[in-house]
Formats: sequence, C-alpha cells, structure tokens
Amino acid sequence: MSKGKLEPSLTRNKITFISLADILAKEGCSLVPGGGIAYDVVKTLVKHGQSFYRDRTNVRIENFHKSLLEGTTNKDFEKLLKEPFSLEDYYTLLSNAVQDDEDAKVTAYSKIFKALITKSIPEKYKLHLIKSVRELTHYDIQLIREIYIRAEYEFIEEGEVDKLRQVQEVLRTDDPIKNISFQTLTRLGFLSSQVVDLGVVRTDGPMPTELLNICANILFDPQELTPESIGKRAWEKFPYIPIIASDISRRQNILNVLANSLRNVRMKCVITSVPESKRTNFSVFLLSKVIILCLEKEDDMIKDSIQSFVNHSLIKEKKFIKILLSKSSTEESYDPLPELNAIGKFNFASKDSYEVKKFEEFMKIITLPS
Repeated sequence: MSKGKLEPSLTRNKITFISLADILAKEGCSLVPGGGIAYDVVKTLVKHGQSFYRDRTNVRIENFHKSLLEGTTNKDFEKLLKEPFSLEDYYTLLSNAVQDDEDAKVTAYSKIFKALITKSIPEKYKLHLIKSVRELTHYDIQLIREIYIRAEYEFIEEGEVDKLRQVQEVLRTDDPIKNISFQTLTRLGFLSSQVVDLGVVRTDGPMPTELLNICANILFDPQELTPESIGKRAWEKFPYIPIIASDISRRQNILNVLANSLRNVRMKCVITSVPESKRTNFSVFLLSKVIILCLEKEDDMIKDSIQSFVNHSLIKEKKFIKILLSKSSTEESYDPLPELNAIGKFNFASKDSYEVKKFEEFMKIITLPS
C-alpha cells in the first residue's frame, strides 16, 4: 500500500466478521514461523487497531453532521447555520456519538443536538435528554417510537379500541430484553403509571409521559410516527360522530349500515336516541364537529325534541348531516326538518347502495383539512 493513500479500514468496508490472520494479511504481515513473530503480530495488530479506531471515529463524525442537515429546507438551513449553540452541548453529544457502542445511534445524538439549536426542547428537559440518550439503546429508542404511536392513535380492530390497552400490549412480555427496556424507560421518566389524562390522574398502567412524546418527535420524522410505519391502520383523528335515531331497535339494520360506512372511511361513531334536553349528557356531542340525524316520518311526533336539541346553545354551531329514512305519499324522501340546514342529505329510504356509496365519499371529504 503506497504512502499518502490509506486504504479504508473495516468500518468503511462494512465487513462484519474477520479473522486475525485476515487482518495480518491485509496489513502485509506474513505468518512465517520464527522467534520474532509474536512481536510482529502485536505491532501489526496495534497499527490496524489504531487505523480502525481513527476511521470509525471519522465515519461517525461525518454521519453526525450529515444527519444534522438531512431533511432541512432551504429556509430552515440558513436559520440552522446562524443559530448560536452551546459548545459544551456540541462536544458532549459528538463525543458520545463517537464512543457509543451502536452505530445506529449516531443519528439520535445528531437529532438531539439539532433540537437544541432550534430550541425544540423545553429547558427543563434539556440536560436530562442529553444524558438519557447515552443510556438508551437503539432498541429502547425504537420502543419509544412504537409506544408513542400506540398512545397517539387508535387502531382499527374488532371491539372497543383503547389506547391504554394498545400500549400495554407492547409492554406485557416475557422477553427479558424488552423488560429491561421497559425498566430503563420508566427509570428515565419516559413512562409513568401516573399520567394526567383530560385533567384526571390515571394509575391503571404505564403510559408515555410528556418527555417521551417530545423525544419521539425529535428522534423521528413525521412519516416514521404513523400507524402505517409499524404495520397498523388507525381511525382518522376525528372524534366519535354521534348518530341520532328515534327508534334504535327498529332501525338497527340501517344504523349498522351507517356505522360500517363510517368504518370504511376509518371514522368512529356512537349511536344514541333523540336527546331529551333536560337529561342530555352533552359530552359526546361536544367533542364532535358533525352530528348525523336519522329522520323519518314518525319524527313529526318528536320534532320539538329534535328542534330543541339542535337549537341548544352547545349544539347549534355544530354541522349536521341528514339521513332520510322514510318516503312521503309522493314517494319522495321525507324530511321532517326542512328548515334545518345540513352540510349533507342522503336518502336511505330508497335502500339504494349508490346512496350509501355517496355517503361514504362525502364523509371522506369532510375529514380533509379545511
């Protein structure tokens, strides 16, 4: 090998397994029996070890800075270059990236540093995250990602969907490695058995903390934090849509069609009778922007109840969809509330499958961002 031009070490060659004899041959040391062979072998291996360490260090430093700029837009690029940062933080993270046992974690160190530059980490978590990333394994980091997704989305499956159960599914295991990861994440504050959910402290099982959520969004790109990225499908981020019907038992078949149609577009629903204003629990209605009214001729008798409900101060700003279930004497669809403006009206009285398809396509549209 000529001087001034170093051959890439094993790090760059991506070689995983090799023998000492192969290393010696690579360095030009022949295994000829003799009294000085041990000295020559040690000297050659020391030389190669130094080369390997130097080259691995260079590769990691290069990858650290490449990851720092990956995915940065032109606008953010200029800002990233001009933002001041702590040299101590920089050298600490760079040094840890070089010395870490896992090559795969270099990107994690780089993304933590980028978040420090862009002030994406709350000050109270800054030092803790710098220290924590050193303790976390690549496996721990991937578990953070899966836990975040399971707690953020509700997966489509049979029966009731519960985010807590989804998180518990990945944490309940006999796998000793996963159990160690679970203990590490709990010790470092990424998981807690006391999590505030809608103002109520829950203690029914470990759930991700604010720290885990922040960390997941720093270490992973948005497309890596979707249900599809872990082979799952989730409901749309759209609250339960209330479906109001005057006679649930008699209209069960049609209500099932409605529920299945919403399911086809990854939306959830809750079926309820016509609310009585004095006894109504408005919580399920307040969370949803859209309310579906199933209307039929017999509703003339309870028209006042429906009208009182839709005119309620908490409800009148909602958007309504009418599902007409009856026909008039002229064979036209019957609407007992013609004065109520609706964003959509569908005739299910005709039992036309095309009308059901139109309803599904319409529901896809209203889930799009405005």
